[in-house]
Amino acid sequence: MTEDESTIDGRIDEIDEFEAELVESGTTIVKCMLHISFDEQRERFLRRLRRDKRWKFSEGDLETRCHWNAFQPPTATPLPARPTTPHPGT
Repeated sequence: MTEDESTIDGRIDEIDEFEAELVESGTTIVKCMLHISFDEQRERFLRRLRRDKRWKFSEGDLETRCHWNAFQPPTATPLPARPTTPHPGT
């Protein structure tokens, strides 16, 4: 297991523990994932450069976009590992 895989596994364990605490306290958990393509992200950034959307633009958006490929494996890997009903009542 690589260091990255170990880190991801550790995060999944932390999420499981946190979710279990939430469910035990009566919270209903709803999970959603918004995934957009590299091209869609580009289009959204370009729209932010319009005068009426300029307030949404941040230079940090460009920095984040530079790391697109690095962000993909960590976000994609845990999803298949997640059970559909990790805790009773969810």
